[in-house]
Amino acid sequence: MDNMIHEKSTVEIKMDFIQKDIEEIRGSLSDFTDSMKDISKAITKIAVQEERVTSICTRLDKAELSCESAWTFIRNIKIECNKRQQHVDWAAEQQKNPPQQPESWWDEKIGKGTEKIFWGTVIAVIAYAVGKLP
Repeated sequence: MDNMIHEKSTVEIKMDFIQKDIEEIRGSLSDFTDSMKDISKAITKIAVQEERVTSICTRLDKAELSCESAWTFIRNIKIECNKRQQHVDWAAEQQKNPPQQPESWWDEKIGKGTEKIFWGTVIAVIAYAVGKLP
């Protein structure tokens, strides 16, 4: 019977060690589970940040295209302004030296035309007199 009591105590001691080992394993598993939860949260946060970065990149691409079209529009306006600059310069000159009367512009054109006709007639008369014209 002593032998049996002695065997039980050995079995009980072994069981105590096994229970301690099981508790240590449970503790390690609990730590491991907590670590896995933290890693899972970190991975989720990384995925969210990656989605945000992708969204920002997409918006930047759209902004670049919009900027390019805006610059094209601005370039077209500049080209059109350069084409019209001579008219602006003429108008500025007219503002600096306005005609005395509204009719003076018309009078100036008629005067130049009359002058050309007069000198053309004078040259024709001189040429006829010299005998150059038949």
